[in-house]
Amino acid sequence: FEGTKGKVGTSQYVFPAFALSGNWNHQYSSDVSYEISGTAVAVSSDICGEGQSYGYYQEYIEDEDLDSFSMIVASPSVIELGKADKEKGVTISVFGTKGALYDKTLIESGATFSTNDQSYISVEAATGKVTPVAQGSGTVTVTYKGLSTTVSVEVTEEIDG
Repeated sequence: FEGTKGKVGTSQYVFPAFALSGNWNHQYSSDVSYEISGTAVAVSSDICGEGQSYGYYQEYIEDEDLDSFSMIVASPSVIELGKADKEKGVTISVFGTKGALYDKTLIESGATFSTNDQSYISVEAATGKVTPVAQGSGTVTVTYKGLSTTVSVEVTEEIDG
């Protein structure tokens, strides 16, 4: 069907803070209405209209560039490393999002990772694996298709060679 932004390829209803009391199917029609039942799950705010939505409708435009995100998010956003992390390190995951009401999408390739704090931390450019070099702080910059975010890294112990 033709949505507000173009021809819709797929669509979905997302209920991140609402537990449905059964299955629910959606069939397109020009004069349809729906009734759902279930239990609202607590949201992150005491003020109505703030915090997470109980549910929302999401359209995916046909032939839309699925990798066109409005922002990226790195997880974890803060890393603490010690001696035990010298070998295994911590790997940063990157997610793309198209806006506050959209689910995050894991970005599995194409993100790059860098740091200007190589005296304290080391980061693998293609994988995002961060390992400690010496006690101190550093920052990892994550970049994907012109978007960027940072991860704060603290090395809490002196690292032996």
